[in-house]
Amino acid sequence: IVVLPHARLAFAGDLFAEKSVPVIDRASGGSLLALPQTLARAVAEITGVDRVITGHGPAPTGRGRPWPTWDEFREYADFTREFVSAARTACTNGRSVDEAVSGLNLPVKYKDYRMDGAKAAIEALYAEMKEASPAAR
Repeated sequence: IVVLPHARLAFAGDLFAEKSVPVIDRASGGSLLALPQTLARAVAEITGVDRVITGHGPAPTGRGRPWPTWDEFREYADFTREFVSAARTACTNGRSVDEAVSGLNLPVKYKDYRMDGAKAAIEALYAEMKEASPAAR
């Protein structure tokens, strides 16, 4: 994340999918297992930011609204932690990817999050867990 303190902006790039399931590019080294800790560290260590510029989507004039706020980034970090936790639990309990997707029961505060990428994200997480050492699971 690149922070411009004088502008009170952070460039989060693809770490922040706004109100959507994270998109993970495992072929380029992306890790859904590590993402919650990465986001939590950013939330804990970065201060003085009002707006966050994401990696995709139109600029504010094409969006019809301004860039997301730091509070929205913080909420996304919480969402990601809870999403990954639910998917990890499903995997550990022997559920299939489809069962994990259909059994997602996240708090109502995330009702506006797009879940259309949930299956792909959970497939990536399952593959990552299969390759990870038992301690990382």
